[in-house]
Amino acid sequence: MAPYISWYSDYTPNTPDEQGVTGIGMLWGADGSPCGSDMTTRLATYESMMSNNTIPSIMFGFYEPDCTCTMSSDMSTSDAATQWESLIAPLAAKGTVLGSPSMCKQYDEDFLTPFKSAIQTDWDVTSIHINKPSLAEAQKDVEYYVQTYGKKVWVSEFACVNDQPSWEPCTDQTQIDQFINDVVSYFEGSDDVVAYGPSNGAGLGDVWPLTDSTTGDLTATGTTYLNAIKGL
Repeated sequence: MAPYISWYSDYTPNTPDEQGVTGIGMLWGADGSPCGSDMTTRLATYESMMSNNTIPSIMFGFYEPDCTCTMSSDMSTSDAATQWESLIAPLAAKGTVLGSPSMCKQYDEDFLTPFKSAIQTDWDVTSIHINKPSLAEAQKDVEYYVQTYGKKVWVSEFACVNDQPSWEPCTDQTQIDQFINDVVSYFEGSDDVVAYGPSNGAGLGDVWPLTDSTTGDLTATGTTYLNAIKGL
């Protein structure tokens, strides 16, 4: 993918640049999150960066604080606001672009509004996750965040998922291929979307992941995505 993408995230604060692709850092969680050793390690890495005056160009935080620890950082709005002001907000004065916490829920979220009311330092771009089964549903996500928070969005994850009434990743390759081509075209043409990238993490079933977990080779889905962005 490297010749055709400009950024990626590995969910750590110090994501390295690789093969000409910019690594985008994220403070996954902080004090107040009960989510264990990974969170603690990432927080320690971030605090070490700050003590060494390592100033990133962009920093996102926190990862899905509105959902439980299974794959999310599980923070209260008050804890998230306190840690945002203590840890992330000081970067704004040093020129870092701040990305909002990314929500687990989508246009049914109820976390960011009280969070925004509790912070003094606003974010610059709203980081969003899109887990929907169609272009129309993806558009609703983007429109909700733009209209509600008045900022452009960075789609830091997207995947083909039937998220209602319960989480069910798409399993039909034809549907997935159509979804990828539709949303890539939409993201590219939208003035509201500053960046986007697919999710390749856990909980997405056997058909969506872009790479084979054993070989690392592109799957049919990964090939579809590569072809979609190669054509831009």
